[in-house]
Amino acid sequence: SIVLIASSVLGLTCTAAAGPLAPVGLRVEHLRNPVGIDVVKPRFSWELQHTARGQAQTAYQITMVREGGAAFWDSGRIASPQSALVEYAGPALESGHSYSWQVRYWDRDGQASPVSEKASLEMGLLSASEWKGQWLSPGNNVVRREFTVPAALRRARAYVAAAGYYEFFLNGNKIGNRFLDPGYTAYSKRVLYVTYDVTNSIHPGPNTVALQLGEGRFSPRLGIVQLNIEMEDGKTMSVVTDDSWSMHPGPIVADSVYNGETYDARIDTFGNSGWQPVKTVP
Repeated sequence: SIVLIASSVLGLTCTAAAGPLAPVGLRVEHLRNPVGIDVVKPRFSWELQHTARGQAQTAYQITMVREGGAAFWDSGRIASPQSALVEYAGPALESGHSYSWQVRYWDRDGQASPVSEKASLEMGLLSASEWKGQWLSPGNNVVRREFTVPAALRRARAYVAAAGYYEFFLNGNKIGNRFLDPGYTAYSKRVLYVTYDVTNSIHPGPNTVALQLGEGRFSPRLGIVQLNIEMEDGKTMSVVTDDSWSMHPGPIVADSVYNGETYDARIDTFGNSGWQPVKTVP
């Protein structure tokens, strides 16, 4: 039996195709299949595989398909050894749209690799004019709004930013598994936002969106939310922060980036009545 196994392994080795293998580890801006890229010319990276030692890339080709399957961009054969942070050079990418892409490369013998498996990227909001909501500056630290979705969903994205830390909720459930968002910046100059895929967190009929704001490194609390929802019938709707939202004290009664937080578990924010009108910031 040992001889048979050895013969089988040797046979597999002899019949394996020699040469460049399909690239793996496809990334955009260092991320795998990112959602919410806001770089107008994102950078692509991939990892090379080859059956021979001492090989190298001498050229590459990137192809991109728009959501729905329409061909969008073909770089053609580009003579270059670069396989990290290759800048996109095709038509303008559109906010909120998804694209899939693949890559192949040529080795130093001029032999082309198979095309990689597909990877994806989705653009975020690329300009300030696409933010339809207003900044909220609530006197209390939780704001919410109820809304109704009239039909079955195809896709939903939430774009959230705050000058300080926050937690984002849909229908009483926290969205995402990260803490201490957004990353720190000089809030008077630049505020980062996070994109969430919330397709499975919203349903046809009544829904509730809420934002719990902390001070973090900034006071007073400020936050902005935009929900872009696309129904299966092609119709769209947006839910944004404005003066239709209401506010209520939350269980985090004090917070500081230096001194932690004080949490009062007796406060059931989402079960309380007495929500008050909220203030918007021009």
